[in-house]
Amino acid sequence: MKGYLLYPELSYKLQGCFFQVYNTLGFGHKEIVYHRALERELIKHQLVFGKEVSLPIIYDGNKIAD
Repeated sequence: MKGYLLYPELSYKLQGCFFQVYNTLGFGHKEIVYHRALERELIKHQLVFGKEVSLPIIYDGNKIAD
């Protein structure tokens, strides 16, 4: 199924947020600047998200980090 999106409306909204941040700030800022701007954009569009969520990293069947 080439080109199939599981959540097309959400994907469209997220992509819009990413482009808005990039188009407003441009290139060359530190990651934290984009992080904070994207956080504000997601809130503005009432998109629920987790901030800096810890996920286990599995490599070769073994947990190597959180």
